[in-house]
Amino acid sequence: MIVKALKTLRQVSASSRRPIQASPAVGGDKKGKEEAKKDEDKPAVREGTIYFCCAELFCGHAERHTGDIWRGIIPGITDGFTDLIKFACQRISNRPNSDKDVLLVSDGRSEHARKQIRSVMTSALGDEGFTEIWVVYNLETAIKADVRNPKRKTVWSAANMEVLFVALPGTRPKTSYSVVHRDLFTAAGESTNFSKTYTGVPFRNLTEIPRLTGDAKQEILGTAAVGAFNKERVTKEVEERQHPLLWGEGKPGIKPGHHKRGTHQNSARRR
Repeated sequence: MIVKALKTLRQVSASSRRPIQASPAVGGDKKGKEEAKKDEDKPAVREGTIYFCCAELFCGHAERHTGDIWRGIIPGITDGFTDLIKFACQRISNRPNSDKDVLLVSDGRSEHARKQIRSVMTSALGDEGFTEIWVVYNLETAIKADVRNPKRKTVWSAANMEVLFVALPGTRPKTSYSVVHRDLFTAAGESTNFSKTYTGVPFRNLTEIPRLTGDAKQEILGTAAVGAFNKERVTKEVEERQHPLLWGEGKPGIKPGHHKRGTHQNSARRR
């Protein structure tokens, strides 16, 4: 599984290194030829690669079933995910022309995974080689009818926060990145990427996540990935609607046109 993941990263990286060729002008008029000449004189543009490693979506964590796996919080990161982070860190640090590459690693709302990821990235990139961005989900609003919502709640026990570890191109000093305007997830008053928090992020309800049969899940993750649950309501949910591939899936999808063009790109590249 880790081999497949590494191959995918290599393919994405290779495709992103292909320069965008200047398009020839349409027509044969003088103005068109002048524009074509200008395009030829421009240096080839290389788009950067974003490596996005989500701990809760890494299948290796779900290969062995536990009775409370439905909570969606991984107990920690596997050796495979550790290798994936190290590989991505190496790519953005040592690959030629990697001055536009960005690495994002999410901890899946797991405190133990957070500590492990921080240790791996510190070892690979140093203390100043990455930034930690806090994402705060509207968990209590989003999962009211979700079986992952615990019936018995205790004070300050909700896993409604997640850390995104962000490593920007290392060839530029941090002070060279400009502050840009933000439109999304500004519930706590954030207006630019000067703030290191994204608040009010909608958490994806289990009803929005595709399901598959137990047999299909075992074919993907292995026979140990399916078993009994320690809550009757979760067992009933699975019997009626089948299994999610990964119980920790919760990041929202971005609808087309939901953000202004360029905002997402700038936010990803600048601190």
